[in-house]
Amino acid sequence: MVEIAQIEEVLKKELAPVHTKLAAVEGNLKQMTTSLEFLSTKYDQLLGHSKTTNEKITGLTKTTRTIQADIKINRDMTLEAKGESDELAQYLRRDCLEISGVKPNAEYSSEAIVESIGKVLKVNIEEKDISTAHPLPTFNNCEVHLQKCTQQILR
Repeated sequence: MVEIAQIEEVLKKELAPVHTKLAAVEGNLKQMTTSLEFLSTKYDQLLGHSKTTNEKITGLTKTTRTIQADIKINRDMTLEAKGESDELAQYLRRDCLEISGVKPNAEYSSEAIVESIGKVLKVNIEEKDISTAHPLPTFNNCEVHLQKCTQQILR
């Protein structure tokens, strides 16, 4: 009859390769567990960085929108100021008359030239209507007189 010791010996012999393979699988499992824990830690860190980055991006987006709104307001104010400046410049020139092509003459004053041009245009301009009259510097060999009248001359 076969004894128990012999059966145990045969089982040990037969199970030895299985135990070896099982030990190798356990070693691989430990390595995989270590790798998985490492990856899990890194993933958690990346999630934290991602959350922080998203919060920064959200803040920067809000700041950018605010700056863009401020730029639009400033652009609108600039355009409005430019329009007002143009209107003011036109208002300041409303009673100015510039005459060109008249040569300076000792016989006629600037005021007399304006009055004579007014007669030709059939506009009654008197000496009291002229606040200032003076020649301007010549450009392109053409004498220019600038006349500033206190009344508006209508066509």
